[in-house]
Amino acid sequence: MKANHNRFKWNSEKASKLNLSQTRMTPGHGGEISELKGKLLGEYGMEFATLPPMLLARAMSEADALASTTTFPQLFLPGLAEEKMRSLGKWEERQNEVRRPIIWFAE
Repeated sequence: MKANHNRFKWNSEKASKLNLSQTRMTPGHGGEISELKGKLLGEYGMEFATLPPMLLARAMSEADALASTTTFPQLFLPGLAEEKMRSLGKWEERQNEVRRPIIWFAE
């Protein structure tokens, strides 16, 4: 069985836009993470403008908490944030479907 090494590709264009550092995180690098979180929130705030900012901030906090458990949180934070925001977008779509009025037609 051949291994598929092309499955996981690094999106260098997106990473360079965010100016990610490849240094190992230490407690003194909290400013870098805060700056990265701000950039990501701004990006996703425009993409998911219909969502309340409090929900976006909560999703970002969850992504930050998960990323902080890794050796390189600034490397994993963008991907985790994207995953959280996408699931939040799907949640919003589902909520809109549920709230949509149902019209019953009598035969």
